[in-house]
Amino acid sequence: MAPDRDRVNSSIERETSVGQRLRGDSENLFWRAVLSLLDCDRRQAGSADDQPMPHSKTPTWRDDIDALAFQPADHQGTCVVHRRAFRTLLRATPSPRQCVDFYHTHQDAFQAAARAKMVRADVAETANFHLTSRDVTRQLKN
Repeated sequence: MAPDRDRVNSSIERETSVGQRLRGDSENLFWRAVLSLLDCDRRQAGSADDQPMPHSKTPTWRDDIDALAFQPADHQGTCVVHRRAFRTLLRATPSPRQCVDFYHTHQDAFQAAARAKMVRADVAETANFHLTSRDVTRQLKN
């Protein structure tokens, strides 16, 4: 039993000394990356991306999340629809352009689906949320 306890204790001691070295070393790659990310966040604060999307603005394709983003009428948040939802709706793997075109063709259904979800899920006025293919299909049938 004692050899196992000694092995665990020495492992903890090694991890502790390594952790102290990493935290104390300003040249460490991890900490430089963290500082870089924090610096990036400060530079982006207050950018146009933080502003609410006006309702009249054309919906945009967001490559970073592989989804279409639009602002529902009378809502300050953003609604997103993932490409997988479009794949279900279109029964094919769509390009971003095809997703945007489908949205434009059925814009009323997307807006109605967003309104219904805001009511059903009690979405806050400024909250962002997503629609599933089921949300949209319910409105396409109406």
